[in-house]
Amino acid sequence: MLLQIPYFCFSTNYRTTTNPSANQTKYERLLEAYSSSGNHRSPTLDEWYYHFGKGEKSQEDKNHRNETQVVTKFANIDDESTEGQGNTKAEGAKPDKWTVLRVNQLWIWTLADKWLITATSCLLDDSHDTLAEEILRHLSKEADLGSSGSQSASVSEMVETIVDYCVRMYERDPKVSGQSSIGQTYSHYMNKLSRDETALFDEFRRQSEGYQHIETPKGSSRDSNQASSGLIRDDEIRTALRQAETLYSEIKDFRDEVNILSSAAHYQLAVQKRLPGNKVKTADLSASYVLEDLEKMDRVANRIELAVNATLSLQQSEISSRQATLATRQALQSTEQGKILMAFTFATLLFLPLSFLSSLFALDVSSFQQTPAWAFVVLFLVAVAVTVVVSVVAAKWNKAFPIIKARIPRLNKESSKPKSDSPEGDRVQKAAKLNSSGNNAASPHVEPHYWFRSRRRRKQQTNEC
Repeated sequence: MLLQIPYFCFSTNYRTTTNPSANQTKYERLLEAYSSSGNHRSPTLDEWYYHFGKGEKSQEDKNHRNETQVVTKFANIDDESTEGQGNTKAEGAKPDKWTVLRVNQLWIWTLADKWLITATSCLLDDSHDTLAEEILRHLSKEADLGSSGSQSASVSEMVETIVDYCVRMYERDPKVSGQSSIGQTYSHYMNKLSRDETALFDEFRRQSEGYQHIETPKGSSRDSNQASSGLIRDDEIRTALRQAETLYSEIKDFRDEVNILSSAAHYQLAVQKRLPGNKVKTADLSASYVLEDLEKMDRVANRIELAVNATLSLQQSEISSRQATLATRQALQSTEQGKILMAFTFATLLFLPLSFLSSLFALDVSSFQQTPAWAFVVLFLVAVAVTVVVSVVAAKWNKAFPIIKARIPRLNKESSKPKSDSPEGDRVQKAAKLNSSGNNAASPHVEPHYWFRSRRRRKQQTNEC
């Protein structure tokens, strides 16, 4: 019988440089020596799932994913927290090696229920324990702590023990002291994302409260200060948006890696179900526990992602509101400036052509000296009065224009009414009224009456002649 099961393990990843380390050199030589045979590398979490090609863009994506694993970022957070204790690192310098999570493969052959043969992926270095060493240590601890009944009595039971040990690598502490297990590492990083989301929302709420206190007074001399303050607020909004985008990207990467871990756990669960002597319920299998834990983390990460999306939507709404407020404020300022410009325009058009300026400059010098003082007072008072009136009309033009527009039709109606001052005009109007009333009555006796009168008048004129 042949079984193949994936398992997780911590390992060290080295940066590709012109001067490779001794471990890299050994590893490459080993792969070259067995290039003709089936030699299985130790892929990272993303390499196991995505199967990157040999193209330049594919290799860049692979390197970026390997450098930004959750395990790597969580280890960097721990390094930053211990910098004050003597750990110094050049600012902006990238490390030559870092901790990553790998997905190795284990092959198990059973022969005649007597022999057990195992093989695993080729490890890069010995910075972490090999699977064989860990399983032997685990069996030794079981023998020391338990009775003879707790030990494997057959090959099938040994297979179950090895498979269960591979599955529980998810919750087992690694060789490096002070480092958490895989499940604890992802749980701690998820809690860090939740705290970042809360801090992001609190910062957005603080900025929103600050925006409400900023009001530009109309006609204030502090417009330039308010404008500079608005620019500062815009910079704060951009910074908050970048933080939200970064947090959203981290959540997407976290959920992507949790999905990869779930895919590997599904393989492990399928292997545990196919074991010959398996009598345990599916819900009681160790792989079921791993899947349940990963599903819980994915649900929590989904809620955090929705909260970040809501915060981003609120920030965008705040930006739209601020833009609308600024546009309204600029429109009001433009209106006020237009009124002032209109006042000066009317003052210029009406003040300059006035006759008192031409009279002032047309005066003879001798007569100018004999002009009484009150004339100059009247002259300049007229100019000031005209300027004030025009300025007031220009400032209140929006209110005065509808009133003037409403009065103009009334004046036109009154001017269009016929006015008669002479008795002859009254007689003409009365005749017109009688004529109109006669036409409206449309009597058949009217037309012969007027024809008879006109005929008699023609006879009288003939007799006179």
